[in-house]
Amino acid sequence: MKRHPIPERNWSGRVAIVSDVDEADLETQLTEHERSMMATLRLARRRNEWAAARIALKQLAIASGVAERAVDCEIERIEGRPALLVCGSPAPLFVSLSHSRGVSAGMVGAQPVGIDLQEVRSISERATRFFLSDEEAAMLASLAIADRMMHLWAAKEAAWKASAIPLSTLRSVAFTLESEGADALRLRYVSAGRSGSIDTLRLDDDFVLAVAEEGSPASQ
Repeated sequence: MKRHPIPERNWSGRVAIVSDVDEADLETQLTEHERSMMATLRLARRRNEWAAARIALKQLAIASGVAERAVDCEIERIEGRPALLVCGSPAPLFVSLSHSRGVSAGMVGAQPVGIDLQEVRSISERATRFFLSDEEAAMLASLAIADRMMHLWAAKEAAWKASAIPLSTLRSVAFTLESEGADALRLRYVSAGRSGSIDTLRLDDDFVLAVAEEGSPASQ
């Protein structure tokens, strides 16, 4: 198992990025039920990503003190969202996971969190109509950061995972720019009456990572 370094940020939650899990990792980190579920996935890369994301969350659960062993943890979907179970009971942590091109990311926090990992690739800016408002598209055009589309796409995905209503679209999340750096953005989002912050950052030359953490309700 490979753990990828993450630049220091002032997040209240914990983040891990994992890839290259092997058979020994699967035996020691996943439950028998999880290994059975993984076996139903057809593509080898998809199986690796699926396992790595769960292993990342399990390691974060141990680091957060809510579990002692990885095999005591499972990730299930409850009301459309991933949830961490420890010895069969819901843990007092919110969780989120993501994967892209063989690399997986996980996040845990005391408040709703969202994480998204995107491989850097070329995307036509005409695709903005699917996930950006007119105001956000204008903001995109003003950004100088490289791969700006990937930053805003990942930001929308992360905020949606943190706070949006299940089955809503990315356009249900609205955000505004707080600051722009050489390879990072800081945004504020509102979704379904909730608000929070988003950080995006470039990881090496291959990926953009976005981390969203819910704050106070938007009405306050």
